[in-house]
Amino acid sequence: MTAPFTRDQNDFLRYYLPYHFQKLPHERLKHVYLPLNRAYLPLGFMGGRVNLREHMSECVVFDSDPHYFADVWFDPVGLFLYGDGPESKRGYSDRLGRLLSRRIRTLSGIR
Repeated sequence: MTAPFTRDQNDFLRYYLPYHFQKLPHERLKHVYLPLNRAYLPLGFMGGRVNLREHMSECVVFDSDPHYFADVWFDPVGLFLYGDGPESKRGYSDRLGRLLSRRIRTLSGIR
């Protein structure tokens, strides 16, 4: 059994690692998503009001619809990597690893 996260570990997970991928519209590309933290803000943000469209350069572009990525999502409908309960965090690193093993490009890197 895994020990519970410390407060610092929870804060790191909450603000600096992806929790959810929010689809954003793009004029040319189909699968453009902004990774959001547990506060539904871009990674690293801890509070305040944020216009997500101002963070387009931080978006990732998937080659195909990420809803169909096998064994990646805790909730494949909403594209969440973990949920509210502590049990959902146990497989987080494995799910994140499977996501990172796919071809992902950053929107800022696409010309």
